[in-house]
Amino acid sequence: MQFAWAGEGAESVVGSALWPIPARPIIAELQAPTATIQIDPAKPVPTLGGNHLIAPAGMLDQSPLLDRTDIGLLQGAPLSRTLPIAGPIQATIRLKSIYSGPLVVKLVDVRPDGEVRLVRETPVTRAHGRVIDVRFSPIAYRFDAGSRPGLMIAGSSFPAWIFERPATGTVDVAGARLVMPDASLARLPRPQRRCETVTGDEQRAREQRDAGCPTP
Repeated sequence: MQFAWAGEGAESVVGSALWPIPARPIIAELQAPTATIQIDPAKPVPTLGGNHLIAPAGMLDQSPLLDRTDIGLLQGAPLSRTLPIAGPIQATIRLKSIYSGPLVVKLVDVRPDGEVRLVRETPVTRAHGRVIDVRFSPIAYRFDAGSRPGLMIAGSSFPAWIFERPATGTVDVAGARLVMPDASLARLPRPQRRCETVTGDEQRAREQRDAGCPTP
């Protein structure tokens, strides 16, 4: 089978006999947000990016949402190397007090330039207690060195996720743990090259030569 690294386009397609590909778990401890998340069901968080057709979709920058008091951002330490992940991701969120209700949790890439890139989003329809387990669907994605893996927590994402009983109240987060499939040791073939004949565009011709494409 073939898969592409998310956000890198068709030129990143690689082949593998297995999916998810063989990977070892890597754990990232995330620091809690500085403030309690205050959820108001009358003012839902607008959907921004994601895998759907009813709002602007894709791996969009989430930083415009961070001024809201109903969103919490948890961040890990900056990565010392590029981290390719391939497969399902799990998170365990620890709360300081009991919460009962739905949540929307996003896996994000907090990049050095300030972008908070959406990687995966999932609803937790019946969160309850002081420990909340979250499972994201599989993805192949590469975190760059210097980026911070993170989670965004909110009570809504409208209109992508509409709950029968909307979230309300406060969520006081103590911290979280991310378990991601580190695929850095997987033996994968090099990405397929997309070679084309380029005329009159020296920059594009140089990119083709750098990729190992034959030149006329």
